[in-house]
Amino acid sequence: MEQGNTFPLHCPQVPTPDPNYRILAKQRSRFTHYYFYIRDEVLGAIVMRVASFFPFQTTYYLNGHNFIENELHRENVSFRKER
Repeated sequence: MEQGNTFPLHCPQVPTPDPNYRILAKQRSRFTHYYFYIRDEVLGAIVMRVASFFPFQTTYYLNGHNFIENELHRENVSFRKER
């Protein structure tokens, strides 16, 4: 469970003429996120996080070191990786 923005519906405290009237308010709450691990031939390793609650925000994490390594291989540039 991770935190994220949600938009829950609330009934108004004061009665209104419309019985279906609801208030939409932004709120931070904890809910499940789904992770997808993708290996792209150009970008390298990617992690995509998708929220399971409205507004279904997505976050992408790219491995920049992997991308640079692939670009150097593609351009036939010699290099050495150090830890």
